Amino acid sequence: IAESVFADERQLTLLEDILFPLVAGEIAAWQASEPATSAPLTVVELPMLFEAGMESGFDRVVLVTAPTEIRRSRHEGRVGITDFEQRASRQLPESEKRARSDFVYDNTSSPEELDGFVAATVAAIVGSEERCWLLKRAVIFLVILTVLLVAAAAVHITKPDIYARWLYPLDHSDLIIRSAGQNRLDPALVAAMIFEESGFEDGS
Repeated sequence: IAESVFADERQLTLLEDILFPLVAGEIAAWQASEPATSAPLTVVELPMLFEAGMESGFDRVVLVTAPTEIRRSRHEGRVGITDFEQRASRQLPESEKRARSDFVYDNTSSPEELDGFVAATVAAIVGSEERCWLLKRAVIFLVILTVLLVAAAAVHITKPDIYARWLYPLDHSDLIIRSAGQNRLDPALVAAMIFEESGFEDGS
């Protein structure tokens, strides 16, 4: 298939138009599955990530690259140099991929160094996600606290009837209610007036 489509730009474009949406759908379905949703971190390997316009579907992008000559020699050993040149021509320049990635690893060292890079990258991603989670919770808490404070201030300023009855204890409720009824006043208003004048002090 590669030999056929790389020889015809129209067929290659048609193939990409078919494959890219299918790949995106498979990734989305896997990310929504139980193993992925319950994992602290998931990884998707996608050679044509930027070219397919899928980078927005991921929180972080890790680029594993190497100098052109090394990549060419590795590829040539599998399928030939012509195939490498054809595939490379369809990809973005390495410099642009580096600029658009969050983490970059030059795959020219030992497996041990690669393991160290992977461990450090995972720790950085998980740590940043935890900090982001804490920040989101802090923002939500501050929003809720602000709403409560505003509501409390509004209640204190307007003093609705139920609030007034709670704020001003009616120790002499019978007398206040009777007096209020005689003067066609709200008992809570009478209690509030007494409170403002005397603070409900005995004998006042």
